[in-house]
Amino acid sequence: MAAETRIAASDETITYLSRERLIKLLGTEAAQLLVRAFGGARFCVPVPESAGARMLAETLHDGRAAEKLCVEFGGLRIVMPVRIVQVKARIRELARAGLGAPQIARELGTAER
Repeated sequence: MAAETRIAASDETITYLSRERLIKLLGTEAAQLLVRAFGGARFCVPVPESAGARMLAETLHDGRAAEKLCVEFGGLRIVMPVRIVQVKARIRELARAGLGAPQIARELGTAER
């Protein structure tokens, strides 16, 4: 199963989209842009070939990735992951690259602690 689906009390279909599935579907760069724009929120995926699909393509800077998302989930509300990368792994990566705690915190949108 590609994603976990449940029916909300309002009979609205809401699908949780895991970061792994999102990366597989869109590629890392487009997935990061999508999560940066809508991460942690419910996102109504536009149907293919709509004005919303064109706006999504602009947001992702990738018309093909936007089309894939719209074909797969168009018309559904999806719950976006909060982040694409796991925070601890990314912290280690940035620290190895020479960034200090304040720079890492700003990069990841977290506190320094």
